[in-house]
Amino acid sequence: NNILYLEKENGDVKLIKNSVVQDEPLYHFNVYKNPESGLLGITVNDNYVYLYVSEPLDEEGKIPDKNNIYKFLWKDDRLIEKKLVNSLPSYNCCHQGGYMTTSPDGKIFATIGDLENIREGTPGKLQNMIDGKIDDTSIIFQVEYDENEISPMNSDNPFSHYYAIGIRNSFGLAFDPITGNLWDTENGQVCCDEINLVEPKFNSGWALAMGFVNQNTIDTIPDIGNFQYSQPEFEWKSVVAPTALTFPGNHWGEKYENSLFAADYINGIIYKFELNEDRTGFVFQDESLQDLVLHDGDNYDEIIFGSGFGRISDMKFGPDGSLYVASHLSNGALFKISLK
Repeated sequence: NNILYLEKENGDVKLIKNSVVQDEPLYHFNVYKNPESGLLGITVNDNYVYLYVSEPLDEEGKIPDKNNIYKFLWKDDRLIEKKLVNSLPSYNCCHQGGYMTTSPDGKIFATIGDLENIREGTPGKLQNMIDGKIDDTSIIFQVEYDENEISPMNSDNPFSHYYAIGIRNSFGLAFDPITGNLWDTENGQVCCDEINLVEPKFNSGWALAMGFVNQNTIDTIPDIGNFQYSQPEFEWKSVVAPTALTFPGNHWGEKYENSLFAADYINGIIYKFELNEDRTGFVFQDESLQDLVLHDGDNYDEIIFGSGFGRISDMKFGPDGSLYVASHLSNGALFKISLK
């Protein structure tokens, strides 16, 4: 019943034990201090804990260096045997990504955004610029894929590390416990936030496509490493900054076994989407949502599970069957939602 959580801004990994926040951090990182950087991701596999951290070059945490992923052994309420398992670039303020998740078969996946390559005028191959360089940005990748090469772009075959490319920036990854399929949320630039079914060798289309696009746009997306573009499963036309995804699975019985929950950062809403029969897309009752796009003015009552949660950064089901929701409400809150 213990909970590990991250203090993003100051780099502390903290422990909640028996519902009490412990005073001393389990571990402290010197982090690159920026609104989209810091101590960004955590996932667990058996007795191992993986942490994603933006690290700086200087002591004041003002100059970015790397986005590193470390593996720790969790033993006797301690994080020990620290090991660097992946090292990714960090040369800009934003779009560091950092979300991580564990697959049903015990593999670790993480995401990093484009580090604002587009805004800086230096898009790469992984942003669908055919003549650009491969630089480990805009990807979902398998963590610890090759212990002999911790930076995928330096390997003989970087694409073997990558699960998906063309990701602008993501704060949500989740595996469907029934099908094993990976899903993500993606943040649009000035519109067009997405939920995607992320099959192996998925190309999300950035920076040539965001949201639903026409065939002319699809035809401009190059063939890069046999990664294939597909349209999103859902789009918010106005920006809500979607974050975490999670599947109730068998935690909450038949009523929710075909649901997918998604959260947003702007409005503090938890959305509930109903999966189709083969669990590859969504079904809606309201006609205005059947085009799979939430336009301003559409009625979306059917997909609101809850609201008023501040700025949601993460959601996970615990072993007790409760849904835990991390928020930037006030000074930070962890909500617990249980079925009676």
